[in-house]
Amino acid sequence: MKRRVGLLIFIISFALMSSNCNTRRAATPSLHPQTVVDIGVFYDELAPYGAWLSLEGFGWAWSPYGMPFGWRPYTDGYWVWTDYGWTWVSYWRWGWAPFHYGRWHHHHQHGWVWIPGTVWGPAWVAWRHGPGWVGWAPLPPDVGWRTGDGVRVSHSEIDRAIQPDWYSFVEERRLTSRELNRHILRSERNASLIRETQNRTNYVTVDNRVVNHSLDVESFEQATHQQVRRHRLVDGDNATGNDVSGDRVRLYRPAIEDRTPARPPRNVEPAKPEANAERLRHQENQQRRLERQQAEEKARLEKQQRKQRQQIERQRQENKHQRKQKPPTGGSAPPADQHALRNGEG
Repeated sequence: MKRRVGLLIFIISFALMSSNCNTRRAATPSLHPQTVVDIGVFYDELAPYGAWLSLEGFGWAWSPYGMPFGWRPYTDGYWVWTDYGWTWVSYWRWGWAPFHYGRWHHHHQHGWVWIPGTVWGPAWVAWRHGPGWVGWAPLPPDVGWRTGDGVRVSHSEIDRAIQPDWYSFVEERRLTSRELNRHILRSERNASLIRETQNRTNYVTVDNRVVNHSLDVESFEQATHQQVRRHRLVDGDNATGNDVSGDRVRLYRPAIEDRTPARPPRNVEPAKPEANAERLRHQENQQRRLERQQAEEKARLEKQQRKQRQQIERQRQENKHQRKQKPPTGGSAPPADQHALRNGEG
């Protein structure tokens, strides 16, 4: 009887110890849990680096400080391959937000501004690819995302929504360069490069994650004779910048609740009753200059193509003429020589 009572006490004690152990284990957080915040985190974290604007049709939008004329998003950084596909690593301290959430919009007065969003992605850009060339451009706000469905517009709709000068093109072999900005071509060449490339934009959902399958990494390696390093993306603790070390890419990517805070952002640019006339004239002149350069580039390309067609036609005519002048084979004398022999000549 005493043995049974002792055994029962041992079993109960062991069960209680196991329960306490499991409770402590369950309460221990993971090393890098994904923080859950609302859109207000963008208001606070981006305020030191730019001004918030209230734009009709979009609500609050953010404009970064110090961007030169002609600047385009996704130019100050580089591409790496991760378990989320091609992933953008920005050199800007604030790059964790505007290049992975929301959309960029090119405003006629303020230039490039960022519209906040809640879905994290390795990058939100359209992709173009052709023999020897790769290009990308920010997806506009009209291009939405739905889990399970992916990007909710067609390639043709994306092409209509994106202006040629929004793209950044590089030689294909330069795509993985850490000094990518040095290799981006002048936007004046974009019109001709768009005709030489095809839209390859392809974002998919894998295990409830946004994955960028726009460019096949194995095909890229074969075409460029490069070996692309595979990285694993891990969550960063705070918005202090990106860290690429070994095979790890550490990015701050909190889970954003689909809830807009009632409070306005800090560092709001005051509304202006009318746009600055001198600035608008400057932008219009720059736009006309760009359009003129694109037209000249198009005319130069068409002239080059006409010249090539003329050379091909000239070569074809020369070959045809040479075939007519070539004597027939088989040992018989040419007709002129036969006539001479009949007359006793030679």
